[in-house]
Amino acid sequence: MKIALINSPWDSKSFFQSVPWLPLGVVYLGTVLEQHGFPVQVLDAAAKGWSHEQVVGWLKRVSPDVVGLSALTLPFLHLMDLVKAIKAWNPRVVVVLGHYFATIEAERIVRKYGDYVDFCVRGEGESTFLALCQWLERHPGKDPGGVSGITFRDGARRVVSAPDAPLEADLDKIPFPNRSLVKHDYKWAIGGFELPHSRFTTMISSRGCPYNCTYCACTRFARQRWRARSAENIVAELAIVADQGYTDVNFVDDNFTLKKSRVMEVCERIKKEHIDINWHVDGRVDQASVDVYSAMHGAGCRLIWLGFESTSQRVLDIYNKKTRVDQIDRAIRVVRKAGIEIIVGLFMVGAPTETLDEMRHTLDFAVRSDIDLPVINLLDVYSGIQLWDDAIARGWMRDDDIVNVEVAGVARKAERWETLTKLIDVSRTPAEQAEIRRLVARSRRALFSLRRMNALLHGALRVVRSPWLRKIAADIAPRVPATVRTLATFRE
Repeated sequence: MKIALINSPWDSKSFFQSVPWLPLGVVYLGTVLEQHGFPVQVLDAAAKGWSHEQVVGWLKRVSPDVVGLSALTLPFLHLMDLVKAIKAWNPRVVVVLGHYFATIEAERIVRKYGDYVDFCVRGEGESTFLALCQWLERHPGKDPGGVSGITFRDGARRVVSAPDAPLEADLDKIPFPNRSLVKHDYKWAIGGFELPHSRFTTMISSRGCPYNCTYCACTRFARQRWRARSAENIVAELAIVADQGYTDVNFVDDNFTLKKSRVMEVCERIKKEHIDINWHVDGRVDQASVDVYSAMHGAGCRLIWLGFESTSQRVLDIYNKKTRVDQIDRAIRVVRKAGIEIIVGLFMVGAPTETLDEMRHTLDFAVRSDIDLPVINLLDVYSGIQLWDDAIARGWMRDDDIVNVEVAGVARKAERWETLTKLIDVSRTPAEQAEIRRLVARSRRALFSLRRMNALLHGALRVVRSPWLRKIAADIAPRVPATVRTLATFRE
């Protein structure tokens, strides 16, 4: 039985989705399936920017029996158009959806789209998808009632959700992903500036997160559990990646720096093995530590994404962030003292009851602070997060509301659960919505203005002092004007 795995194409004008990353989920799945004897083909249609017609053309060439596709909230409706096109080409092919949205909305997806979607795999898919494929090969045409973690329609067209599959406790048992399954040359990028001499990939050193932020779906997906690979296992993969010629690795962990001793051991092993590679991580401001960050920098960490979110303690508490406002400036100082070259700061406005003054304060901080790349977003709510449930409970919206959406440039109607919702669009008056959008747009423009001169001068000094940053600056300089023009037309 032949299997095709697809990182689905996006239908979005978002600037920050313009630089593709290796889709680790489908690569892990493909690796496990290969090791169990299944012929596998993997396509990153999002990275290639392929149309549905191109994807179906590729499927005709590889002629799979099963097609697995990643399902996320934002591109879900675009994905369903692709699924319909796949079924129109071959109604007998088995279509399986996985990832966050297929986990959280499995029953609704199968109920509404069961003529096209045969199965949803819920949660981490390595064991579940393998078990499903083994069942389909051995028992074609029969309901896989003995496979945990799947949702499907049975022979009587009833929606069936098998019990959840257990989470893998020992991540070291999972094989290293075979990156050669994906035929695409990924480049590392800073703020949308793609570096031509780089070779970029992603890794994950832990799964899940013990926190319970109200804007994040990780809690439900990973059941609020954090599990980590051993330092030895992580560095063994990193050594392979470096030997394969990769220059940059982004760790896509939800919480890389949670356990200090593990991070320190990873750094010590990287230096002991003389692994020369640039790597980048996410972090929390309450975990900022000079000794940990210094060790990370000494082992090759060049960039850290920090989720500041808001400069209002009241708003941070609404997000259940478990951080304090005073930790924000301290985290920035710690990163600078440790020598990590680049800070990407993440900010959101539009929380429930957040005042305009609170938003202005956050936006002004994002513009004026010593952060290299502030990223400013309006708060989205979507199925699977607490703020979504809260908005429904407040009566601001219903999950089955019929809303106007645009898919592939065509206006259509959809149910609210099938897409993202800007919270301000349901919680604020039209006048407030317009003012908030004006504030966000002005702040984004200010990132390249005199209002940000102090931060830009500090950044320029760091470029002068850092050979690595000087090389990066030389690489991106020719592309700055075009990217600034792109930012000016960025659509929310």
